[in-house]
Order: sequence, then structure tokens, then C-alpha cells
Amino acid sequence: ISVSVPLNTGVVGGTVSHVQLHFALDVDFKDFFSHVCVKMDLDPKVAEIGYKYHTDQACDPPHQLSDSEQLSEAFEHGCQLMKQACGRQVILEIHNLVGDTQPSTVMSFASEFCKLKERLSCAQHAGKYCYVTPTSDHDALDIYKLTSWVKSIFLGNATYEQPPEMSTFDHMPK
Repeated sequence: ISVSVPLNTGVVGGTVSHVQLHFALDVDFKDFFSHVCVKMDLDPKVAEIGYKYHTDQACDPPHQLSDSEQLSEAFEHGCQLMKQACGRQVILEIHNLVGDTQPSTVMSFASEFCKLKERLSCAQHAGKYCYVTPTSDHDALDIYKLTSWVKSIFLGNATYEQPPEMSTFDHMPK
């Protein structure tokens, strides 16, 4: 199975790159874990890794990968995806689960963004996101407005039902 291993995940401000490794489906967990930790420059005694496949949503947390049972489940899921792939390459993406490698000035509101997009996905306008006003008018939202709204939710200045009070949303009834 193909495994994408990130490099420099333990370096604050470091540029993360990836190296692709290949493992046999019957690889021993300790061998797999130590090989991945060496590539990631992590101490195996304290390292915690997880994984995702292309079918996982970006805002979903990685699946834990800490024992042979979880590795077996990950590989089994990968084999199922390969059967359905129709020529598409299936790669198990490894994630470093330890430490906050982002500077404290960075806000992460990915889960709020996913939730807002789900709530505003418009059935009337395929592929668009709309705020439906109390009078049932549809106000289409571009990426800038979605981002402004979700930042306001993250900061506690708006809700999923009510857009923020700012000039970007002045045309929307409050």
C-alpha cells in the first residue's frame, strides 16, 4: 500500500513536504511505526500518528494509528478503496498528531467552515451557497463572504443562522 509521509511536521514554521513509501499489507506495526517515525524525524516513544484517505473530509480529524489493529483497519480500508478506485491511485496520508505546530497567531476554523457550507448549500442554486432571508430571498455568498461569516462565528460575533453585522453583509436584512 502507498503511504504519504509528511516531513518537517515537528518544525514550527518549517515547510512541510511529503515522501511516498510502499508497505506490504502484512507489515508488522512496530516496523511500520518505527519506519514512519524515522522518516518524520519523530521520537517513537512519544510520537502519535494518524491517517486519512482521499475520501475523508478536510475538516475531519485524522484516524488514530497507534496499534496493529488500527493499522490493519487502515490497510483494509485502503484495499476497499483500491477496488473502487477505477485507476485512481489510493494513498494513505500520515498525520503527526502531537503538538501544535501552528504559530499562535493562526486561527483554524476549518470545522466551522465545513458546517457553514453544509448549512448554506443551496438546493435552488446548484453548487452555490445562499443565505436565505426571512422573506425567502436568496443572497448568494462568495468565498470572501463565507470566510468573513465563519471568522465571525469562530470569534463569537455571529451564528450559523445569522450573518455578522459588517459592511460585507449590509445588503442582507438583519
